[in-house]
Amino acid sequence: MEDDAIEFGQGYDFESGAYPTPPNRAAVEPDPHLIDYNKPISPDRERKVKQADDSDDEEIRLDTFRGIVLGVSPEHDPRVFGNDVDADRAANIFLGNGTEFIRVSLWNDAVENVKEYLDAGPETVLEVQGKTNKQDGWTDYHIFDESPYHINEVEDDIIFKASSIGAKEITAETPVITTGSVIDRTLTREVTPDDGSPFKAQAFVIAQNNEKVYLNAYDDKTNEEITRQNELCVLIGWPDDTEFVTSELNDYEFNAKIKASNYSCICTIDGEYIV
Repeated sequence: MEDDAIEFGQGYDFESGAYPTPPNRAAVEPDPHLIDYNKPISPDRERKVKQADDSDDEEIRLDTFRGIVLGVSPEHDPRVFGNDVDADRAANIFLGNGTEFIRVSLWNDAVENVKEYLDAGPETVLEVQGKTNKQDGWTDYHIFDESPYHINEVEDDIIFKASSIGAKEITAETPVITTGSVIDRTLTREVTPDDGSPFKAQAFVIAQNNEKVYLNAYDDKTNEEITRQNELCVLIGWPDDTEFVTSELNDYEFNAKIKASNYSCICTIDGEYIV
């Protein structure tokens, strides 16, 4: 692939601000697929745990999950704040077990736990205990930097098989959980808009039988090791009409366009299972 074939920003008015801003940038409207702290705690697997401070009679409701590491988003700026969250640091770990997966959000000093798992893969099994919010297709776990919240490595034999929706099923209101085969990609480029906040971007063409999905990968989700014919799974992507037009990708007709950011996960598949 020729490097000069990639022309990021073509067709967009950077002076007016009409360029794609990845979800970890501040001063943008919250996306509906990110954390909703006003949702009730998941009632189906709820249990009560006393806070570590015995002088406080307040009870918090926590849940436990054990799964293989599907992906890690290293420390990044928090983007969505709830009434009960005061955070200036954030990171994410994605875990899977069977056909279920979770997104673990680590806040403030709990972010330090991520560092030892940056290179972890499905051979690593973690157990987390945290506050939960049920989302549309997964559960968010929130880990803070005090007991009884925890994240620990454990020994277990676990596999994860991703579910998937077709490209034509993707709508503007639907978080994307989908799989497919990479048939083309661009190189990673750094884009510097007029506001002076540079970000990395890379595009992939994912095939699902006769359907094709355009995937924008932002910042740590860019990956030069992903090549043609790799099978990918995208967890918690989001519909995205933004397209960095390239001369090579102009020949494709897409059934859907999605993005993956710090709050998303991209992992590879061997057969039916995540590797």
